[in-house]
Amino acid sequence: MRAIRFFGMLLLVPATAYAGDKIEPLNVKAGLWEVTTTTNPPSGKPTIPAEQLEKLSPEQRAQVEQYLKSRASQPAKTRIAKHCLTEEDVKKTLFDDLPQNASCHRTVITSTSHESTVRETCMEQGQNLSLLYHVTALDAENVKGEFKSENSGESNWSVSGEFTAKRIGAMCEKTERDESDRK
Repeated sequence: MRAIRFFGMLLLVPATAYAGDKIEPLNVKAGLWEVTTTTNPPSGKPTIPAEQLEKLSPEQRAQVEQYLKSRASQPAKTRIAKHCLTEEDVKKTLFDDLPQNASCHRTVITSTSHESTVRETCMEQGQNLSLLYHVTALDAENVKGEFKSENSGESNWSVSGEFTAKRIGAMCEKTERDESDRK
């Protein structure tokens, strides 16, 4: 679940990096952005920790196991979302809105006005989760990036994907904020 929240934040706010004393946001403009994200099916075998499985009814457990099996055989999923990026958003770092977690450590690998690479590692419930994000501002109105999440411990799996974002308008209407379509 933490990875999903983090992916969401990566795609919905300007990609900047937390670099201790040095934070350099990507050179992007405020306005209405369209973000296209393609997430590949997980590789490896995702599992649910035993203590969480014990809380499920036999029917729920069967549904979860069936979902995990079916997800691995599905094609990559593409999501298109529109997001209003405000002047305030442009000045925020990627991590401003994320809750701090003592079990995680963030490392900035690259932080320039054109490129950000960040790794986050977390240890939760006996699982080691590693998240890597690389984002490039092609210009002030076009961004591309890739991400990879690897989980090791009781469950060994990885998920990867890529995204592009393009500014499609200077102004946003309230009704346009965070609209989504699924392909």
